[in-house]
Amino acid sequence: MQSIRYAVGLRAMAAITTAAFVDAGLINDQDKRLVDHSKVKRTQEKVIKSLDHDFDDLCTKGGIDCIFFDGREDTTKVMMKADDSVPQRHQRRTLFRV
Repeated sequence: MQSIRYAVGLRAMAAITTAAFVDAGLINDQDKRLVDHSKVKRTQEKVIKSLDHDFDDLCTKGGIDCIFFDGREDTTKVMMKADDSVPQRHQRRTLFRV
């Protein structure tokens, strides 16, 4: 789950997990049961699917009362176009993250 939050790559997460298992003594260096990047990907997909299902259940039961903003603002450069005769112009918009 933390690999999704902090955008750690699949191969890096597999190496970190394998190193943690070796440090904990769950596997040894010569063991062939290393964590593969495809296993990390499958686990990520399983976790995301489970969280999505739980969120859908909360929404259908009315368990979500409100959505909070984290207060961060992004100023994003967007291209505006009124019609074909008016040239395109750039404008900055402030977007709020949910």
